[in-house]
Amino acid sequence: MYDKDSKTWTAQYDKGICENDAGFMKMDFLGLENLTIVERALSNIEKSHNTQINIRKIPMNDNAVVKEIFAKGKTKAIF
Repeated sequence: MYDKDSKTWTAQYDKGICENDAGFMKMDFLGLENLTIVERALSNIEKSHNTQINIRKIPMNDNAVVKEIFAKGKTKAIF
């Protein structure tokens, strides 16, 4: 569902249904372990591709992503 007030997409399903029945995974990005995983991924990208990614500057309304990835259903493992 698209929430017009917050201008964001949301899933309106219970965590258990999303994870168990639909095969999605809920990630707690505020958890220390997951923040460490993101930090390591960014470090590995920098080492492998000699480029830095500032995750605070990634646009959340990228039309290409919406049309090419989400609209075509290329969203395996995205919650």
